[in-house]
Amino acid sequence: MKNILLIGCGHMGGSLMSGWSNSKNYTISVIDKKKYAILKKKNRNKKIKFFKSINDINDQNNFDFIIFATRPLELINVLQELKNINFK
Repeated sequence: MKNILLIGCGHMGGSLMSGWSNSKNYTISVIDKKKYAILKKKNRNKKIKFFKSINDINDQNNFDFIIFATRPLELINVLQELKNINFK
């Protein structure tokens, strides 16, 4: 089973999450500061984990794939938050 971290859940990220959510081949974790509460409430019956920040994730090195589904202008802020994490 592949572990996916999806950063951002707007139009593109939401479509990816929706497509992967019914698959048994993936576990999905989503980081979205702005939509965290709405996403968590809307998808509570699915096996998706939602976080406000990378710092809220206990095992940050547990992901096989990291998908950046953010606007280009927001990407620099996301990368600043991730720069101190030692991914495998």
